[in-house]
Amino acid sequence: MDRLLEREAESEALTALARRVSGGRGGVVLVRGEAGIGKTSLLRALRARGGLRFYVGRCEPLSVPEPLGPLHELAAAAGAPDLLELAGGDRRSLARALQTALTSQGPAIAAVEDAHWADPATLDVVRILARRAEEVPLGLVVTFRDDEFAANPPLAVLVGDLATNAEIVRISPKRLSEDAVRSLAGGGGADPAAIVRVTGGNPFLVVEMLSAGEAVPAFVRDATLARVARMGPRAKGLVDVAAVVGQRVPPELLDDLVPGHEAAVGEAIARGVLSDDGVTLGFRHELTRQAIEQALSAPRRAALHGRVAAALVTRGSSDHARIAHHAEAAGIADLASRHAVLAAREAERVGALLEAGLQLERALRLGTGLPAPARIDLLIRYARNINFAGRQLDAARAAAQEAIVIADASNDRIAGGRARSVLSAALWSLDRLDEARSAAADAVSLLEGAGDVEALARATRRSCASKRSRSTRPRRSRTGRGLLRQPRRPDSTKLASTL
Repeated sequence: MDRLLEREAESEALTALARRVSGGRGGVVLVRGEAGIGKTSLLRALRARGGLRFYVGRCEPLSVPEPLGPLHELAAAAGAPDLLELAGGDRRSLARALQTALTSQGPAIAAVEDAHWADPATLDVVRILARRAEEVPLGLVVTFRDDEFAANPPLAVLVGDLATNAEIVRISPKRLSEDAVRSLAGGGGADPAAIVRVTGGNPFLVVEMLSAGEAVPAFVRDATLARVARMGPRAKGLVDVAAVVGQRVPPELLDDLVPGHEAAVGEAIARGVLSDDGVTLGFRHELTRQAIEQALSAPRRAALHGRVAAALVTRGSSDHARIAHHAEAAGIADLASRHAVLAAREAERVGALLEAGLQLERALRLGTGLPAPARIDLLIRYARNINFAGRQLDAARAAAQEAIVIADASNDRIAGGRARSVLSAALWSLDRLDEARSAAADAVSLLEGAGDVEALARATRRSCASKRSRSTRPRRSRTGRGLLRQPRRPDSTKLASTL
């Protein structure tokens, strides 16, 4: 178990949550703090106390987050791997089904780690779980970095929404004092004051400096690489591969990437680089993984990403977002584009429109050899997704216009009509109403009699909405430097079924 110093209040808050859950009532604890402050150590200590079933879902720093990724992990750990598919895209149904699965064998604790990397769909479900915490004996613990808080606006909104709930406990672990560092040093030759001065008392950095055995502390990267340098060649190679895979490494994937790795894994664990939670291997901290990955040469890093992508494909993995991530990092553009399209389809299915848009942007950027019909379809879907996600509205307009150019050059009347309908929606969001009306009218004109009834219906609805807007003043709110209209957007899970 991790040695916890100056964490009495935080530990007691988590112990109180466990007592509450054991008594039949749920609760929520938010744990926030900088990287290395000890959020995961608190969870490990809570889990080690025993007495309750403990489930963990972790968010990961993929280039595009996997929609509902940590919730998939929670559901699988609870013995219901198909739960999210059965619940569909409805967030309330999903939250209720997840509550039931996690408590099916008795009171339990569910942790969502590193929520600063979470996708909006995951945060929606967490919000519902938090508001219904007392319904079932389920304790919910959410950890996130407050130094990356601003980079995930939906997380900031969630924390703000929960701020008025007096039942939700908030924990912000503090940095270690000189006395705590002196206790960790155990009477060695290290200078506690110097360590606190350089590390700021960050527990992870303090431990790394002490482990390096230096009187003058070094940066965490140097300390980590020094630890790795003491390993044998096979263990070093294994750690390099694991760093590219991610914070957690499924054993079956490691079997494919590094056959006969048992001795190397044992050495990496003994050196304190990797840890084993009984289910997956992982790095003791994300900062360790990052230090190792960033130290790889660019060609070696790309080659390892390629090996991971190939192994996932060979295994028939359905984690298309992860395959696209590794393929792009490896420079395998065609593979990354193909799996980005599949990942976008999965994201659309659960109503994660922003993530779907980001995957489609990847597919378009890397799919340079796409035939015209395929590129038009991706451009239309991209424009529609990011427009209704309320992000990058100018990019949505530009994508729709590009689709129009390609469709007109191909004499594709239906595609041209669909693209103009999406352009109308994008212009409407940009408050360019006259242009939106014109694009909608053009879309109807092209699609009438073309044989695509569904596309015509969409264009007609858009045209009618544009006409009704003539007698109404757009609703506006002050955002950024100017006045931007805030269009009413449909529920994303309903929209996904029409994409």
